[in-house]
Amino acid sequence: MACQIVLMGSIVAQLIATFLSLRINKRYRRYSAWLLISASSLLLACLQVVVLLIIWETDRQLEIISSFHLWAVCLASLMGSVLFLGGVALIEPLFIGAAKAHSMLSREKQQLEAELQLAQRIQQHMLPRSSPDLPGFDIAGRCTAAQGASGDFFDFVEMDDGTLGIVIADVSGHGSGPAILMATTRAFLRASAQVSTDIERILTSTNGSLSHDLEHGRFVTAFFANIDPKTGTLLYTNAGHQSWLLDGDGSVTTLGLERPPLGVLTDPDLSAADPIEMKTDDALLLASDGIAETKSPSGELFGLNRMLDCFREHRSKPAEQIVQALLSAVRAYAGNAPQEDDMTAVVVIRR
Repeated sequence: MACQIVLMGSIVAQLIATFLSLRINKRYRRYSAWLLISASSLLLACLQVVVLLIIWETDRQLEIISSFHLWAVCLASLMGSVLFLGGVALIEPLFIGAAKAHSMLSREKQQLEAELQLAQRIQQHMLPRSSPDLPGFDIAGRCTAAQGASGDFFDFVEMDDGTLGIVIADVSGHGSGPAILMATTRAFLRASAQVSTDIERILTSTNGSLSHDLEHGRFVTAFFANIDPKTGTLLYTNAGHQSWLLDGDGSVTTLGLERPPLGVLTDPDLSAADPIEMKTDDALLLASDGIAETKSPSGELFGLNRMLDCFREHRSKPAEQIVQALLSAVRAYAGNAPQEDDMTAVVVIRR
């Protein structure tokens, strides 16, 4: 009789463990392993019931099985059930803690996503909302971010002398940090343009402000062009950033002096290059490296040649459509791969 009582105790412990397992499984449905644990616990309880019925209903089993072996089996069954029950009871607090942590992370993720969306909206307001109305020129630009907020930017700055400043810049990296640095760079550039129309002084002043504030390893590449609508004259200076001038036949001139990016040196030479007269149908292309460095699914870069070929293919269209066609070509080239870097393009055509 004592063996039967021991087995009954093990069955009760096993059933309680089964109940706890089922409760945990209901509470944490994503942890499908608890289905297996609940099922195994229930099967063990059923097996113990079968053994109990055999011993209870067939007294001859006591003759076949020695008392020592019977007690060993019953005690082992009880011990296994108790350990199983203890394990299930003790592990639930870990799942409670994991669920709380998961809930907290979900709330923080939602908050972070909301903050990134707000930052993106604020940044979009910083970018030009429309193309400038410059007599004799067709101008358009667009910036697409890789991670919500962009480290790229472009800007159109109306100078006091009637000329137009056109800026493209690329902060190292992408994401929220470079986006903040982008906003800072834009503010420095615009503040400098309020007191001077000299693009060398504007870029030098911006560099001086950035070089004292940037942490090690951070920098900003920039290209600053100035167009006089009366003469069609193009002036430019740059800081580690190239652009391209295409004539009516599609021939390309690379614009960009050997200059360090902004924030690297405290007193770099940022003097302007010699003036260039833009003739009818001449086009200026400004682009960030996110376009040329986009990779195909096989890992091949989009490259400068494809970018210029795409420009030539669509150059008879308005500047806005050329920018859109270029960015669409890059996205198609990358396939379904996520955008790895910010992409910015500005097109200026003399009509």
